[in-house]
Amino acid sequence: MIDQFVDKRAFQEATPSGPLLTADQVSAFNKDGFLILRQALTVEEVEPLRKAAEGLFASSGGEWVSAPEKQHPDLQAYAYGSFVQGVIGELNGPSEVLLGFLYRKQCTSPVPKLWHQDGVYWEMSDARVMAIFTPVTPINERNGAIHVIPGSHRIGRLFHRASSNYNLVCDVGAFREPKVVELEPGDVMLLHSYTLHCSPANPSPDTRINFGLHFHNRENRIVRDAPTAAIYEN
Repeated sequence: MIDQFVDKRAFQEATPSGPLLTADQVSAFNKDGFLILRQALTVEEVEPLRKAAEGLFASSGGEWVSAPEKQHPDLQAYAYGSFVQGVIGELNGPSEVLLGFLYRKQCTSPVPKLWHQDGVYWEMSDARVMAIFTPVTPINERNGAIHVIPGSHRIGRLFHRASSNYNLVCDVGAFREPKVVELEPGDVMLLHSYTLHCSPANPSPDTRINFGLHFHNRENRIVRDAPTAAIYEN
């Protein structure tokens, strides 16, 4: 029966291939499906990203901005710079941007993002898709931290059902306890597209902003594009 719920396009393990990530870090990513690089960026590197994000939100007035790396030179320089391209390349091989977004979670919109895999929003020829999340404000348990289920990426793409606001959600009742990921500006999170994750509502007065970039390996063919904006809400 499990065959009805699992897409067997297998996760492909990364191997140590460059100077930015250690063999232990690559091994941890292969095991857990995510990797946190603490204080990978300096204050001076984060500040222009924060200002760019706040400027785009001031113009849009919404909770998310699509393809911000195409709208602001500082976000573009970061997305295509040596650090992002380097760590993505070491884990996912030569890759291209599949989707860029800014997501702002405010107390005025207390809607949780339910359990899901980012990979369900596209039809790809293989599993080599991953994201890099760069918070420009603190992300913690008070304002809706990201929760992940370590190792869930190794199962494959799971069955999801439609939820509200065009979101997709899957049942995680059979999985072990999730890990709460708290991030500070300067931290970077790398996440495989099959890793189950969610984030609760933000009941605090503190707005949190995340700059996300999804990449696909250049050999990984896009069969079908993401049908909704729901994936932006991490």
